[in-house]
Amino acid sequence: MKVIAYSFILLFVLLSCKNENAAKTIKESAQNAETKQASLNESMVLEMKLLSRPSENIELKNLDFNNDVATFFGNQEDSYIKIPEVNLDLSNPFNVSFSYNTNSEDGSKPQTFIAFVDKYSSPARTIPLYIYTAGKRITGVYGDQTLWANNYDRTQGESKTYFDSYQLSANEFYFISINFTGNTLEVYVNSELYTSFKNINPHGLKFENVIIGSLTQGSDYVSPFKGMLYGLKIFNKSLSMAEIVEVYNAQPYVDAVN
Repeated sequence: MKVIAYSFILLFVLLSCKNENAAKTIKESAQNAETKQASLNESMVLEMKLLSRPSENIELKNLDFNNDVATFFGNQEDSYIKIPEVNLDLSNPFNVSFSYNTNSEDGSKPQTFIAFVDKYSSPARTIPLYIYTAGKRITGVYGDQTLWANNYDRTQGESKTYFDSYQLSANEFYFISINFTGNTLEVYVNSELYTSFKNINPHGLKFENVIIGSLTQGSDYVSPFKGMLYGLKIFNKSLSMAEIVEVYNAQPYVDAVN
């Protein structure tokens, strides 16, 4: 009987220790998650869910906010959101993340997601940062480095790196994360690496405005986006793979029927 009693006591002690360790692990995991979220929040310089009309200091043209997201009309070149005074140094690591769905099947026409511009910016010369889709692939321009070109120089012809990336479909939601580490520009689609461009030279170009849905050339708005865009976040650091997954999982849910 004593042996049985001792066995029960030992089992009780072991179970108590196991439960305490499990509770401690859960608490530590929750604390780590809070710490990571705080780190992301501290590094976020802009967040626009675009599920409703933005504040008054942001310029809007020809947008629809009735379908749970901002809908841009690509047949109108002045369909855009213009955001002034975003505090971001593009010569240092950064991340730009958002979700989109285009209803255009025409891959021959570039569509602008986001452009960091001043009044002199142009992809034909230099532009601080320009992220867009062309040929149904995600690409961009960073300074004078055109990410669709061989060695990122338009005079060297088209890049195999760009054309080897797969095409994205119309009428499907995608999460895009552009991650600049300081010498590499990575493109993630649905939190998985889509393509990366190495040996990127940081530049010191400044920008005046961030334009969503169109690219400015002088006083004109060109390469308009046609479709829905939401969940825009800009960070003043590059994100780890785990952080990109975290941002992806935190994106607002949007019903594809809308």
